[in-house]
Amino acid sequence: MLIRRASAVAAGLAGSALGGAFYVAARVRGGRPIHPKGVSYDAVISRHGIHPPTGARWLDQPGEDRGLARMSRSAGLPEAIPDVQGMALTFTGAAGQRCDVLLASTGRSVPARFVLTSRRDPWTAFYSSLLPYTAGGGLVLLAALPVRDTGSALHVFRLLAAEPTGPWRPFGLLELRERADARTEPLRFDPRYVPPGLNWPVTLVSVREPAYAAAQRVPVRLRLGGITGGAKQ
Repeated sequence: MLIRRASAVAAGLAGSALGGAFYVAARVRGGRPIHPKGVSYDAVISRHGIHPPTGARWLDQPGEDRGLARMSRSAGLPEAIPDVQGMALTFTGAAGQRCDVLLASTGRSVPARFVLTSRRDPWTAFYSSLLPYTAGGGLVLLAALPVRDTGSALHVFRLLAAEPTGPWRPFGLLELRERADARTEPLRFDPRYVPPGLNWPVTLVSVREPAYAAAQRVPVRLRLGGITGGAKQ
């Protein structure tokens, strides 16, 4: 009990410190403390399910989700310089709930899947959630692996799930296409909106919650009004 309480206090303090840093960075950059610029696409997620099941409906059951994706560079460095690549997805679940998934370029094996990597080309990078979700009674990481044969889509990724030290198992495909319409609202992503059946461990929430709350308090200056597919934001 004492160890659990100490862990909760430490997580809370770390979250407060991280939240303060994110807020300052967001104020300086005018909105996003990291991944300041990106390219947005229409996203189609085709899920065929996974076996044996993980306990998370979104991973285990077939279905299709449509939404938006944003590809970005963490530090916003020039394209000629390697940077941590980011992939952010947002879509509406079957029950009408918002779902966001944030991935970043990492290694694929253990322990490299828990380490951010810098890449020049976002279309050859391996992306993972870096930190695990809870699903059923265990933990699961999400990942996206680029597919060479894209068909009619601009870019295609195979969606994967794995236990922290287990093999990657496919559960669907992600297709990125040119934006079909213009949006007037800021394109924000928030990992607190999890897909059905997934959750964040309590300690991780204590660390991440203040950081994302701080970033959300600063208005985004760059909006999507009048900008169609492939537009930077």
